[in-house]
Amino acid sequence: MANSLAEDDINFLRLAGLLIKIAPRAVRRRFDYEFNPLQLQQFLSKNRHKIDDLYTKRVITQAQYSILYPRGSSGVSSDMFDVSLMVCLLRHFTDLDIQDGLPLETSLTLAADISRIKCYRNYIVHSDGGKLTVNKISEIWSCVAEAIIRLAPDLKSETDAMMSATYTNDNDIKDFIRLEKQMENTNQHLCTVTQELSTVTQELSTVTQELDTVSQKLETLEIENKNRRGIFYQLN
Repeated sequence: MANSLAEDDINFLRLAGLLIKIAPRAVRRRFDYEFNPLQLQQFLSKNRHKIDDLYTKRVITQAQYSILYPRGSSGVSSDMFDVSLMVCLLRHFTDLDIQDGLPLETSLTLAADISRIKCYRNYIVHSDGGKLTVNKISEIWSCVAEAIIRLAPDLKSETDAMMSATYTNDNDIKDFIRLEKQMENTNQHLCTVTQELSTVTQELSTVTQELDTVSQKLETLEIENKNRRGIFYQLN
């Protein structure tokens, strides 16, 4: 028998559906405009050094890097990218001024709309409660929906339909959100492990240098001792 969901749960699922199912397509429209799909592979190859730098600085995660440069794959498409990865590339390789925080309501630029989608996508993924009151969803919905429609006007009907979507259980979308959280936690763990390995590597390098120094000193002492013995034998 289907589970009955409270209104606050349904509100959350509707917003999550909007941000997970529809918003990425709106952002992808702009992404494909900025990065010609036919030249995306060439762009990634040409800019690999800078992308490697972003990865080293942990701006791009291990999972995202693997998507950009998959092993044994013949090509990469923006259809493989989620909002966070597309936003990262737009932010670092175009003139779009995408912000971490919410822009002013009066700002209706492309960058502002992408910033809104980015912020509320993070809000949904990092939400612990999984609930939204009527007042809260009304406030957020209008902000996100209008941003989507400005980026991709033809998505208006789907956006409007999502607001009245019915849910009898929360499995599909909440499982996706849970997976997103697990991926981010895994990436954070990988970053921690990478830092620890880097520290160990540096310590080993220091020890190796110290051993080399000691070895050089021992060689010098051995040479000096041989020279002294040679002088001693000559004198006697």
